[in-house]
Amino acid sequence: MNISNIFKQLTPENGNVIAETACNHEGEINKIKALIDCVKKSDTNLIKFQVFTADERVSLDHPEYNLYQKLAFTESQWIKISKYAIKRGLRVFVDVFGEKSYKISKSMNVIGYKIHSSDFFDSEFI
Repeated sequence: MNISNIFKQLTPENGNVIAETACNHEGEINKIKALIDCVKKSDTNLIKFQVFTADERVSLDHPEYNLYQKLAFTESQWIKISKYAIKRGLRVFVDVFGEKSYKISKSMNVIGYKIHSSDFFDSEFI
């Protein structure tokens, strides 16, 4: 089977396709809304966000701490983002990276969670 046939099979009518936003929003509300609008125009109604705090991703002295801090939304921002997505008929999943992001996601009306591979061995969190 060639690669184009594989991609043709990855359609919502053949199973569930989840649109992953990752950090493509660059920490900007307008960009994540544009991503949500793009997903709304697609053939899927499932979207997944990565909800985290900088402290959950890296230590304070890590060289990328400021980057994660820039990419992280506040709880009130995440609530507005999820409401925006849900109002457009999307079902929301989230990656969570610790207790703080789990707490935030509980207020977002999500339908499912994904534990990031970096947390597989954090049995206390899981």
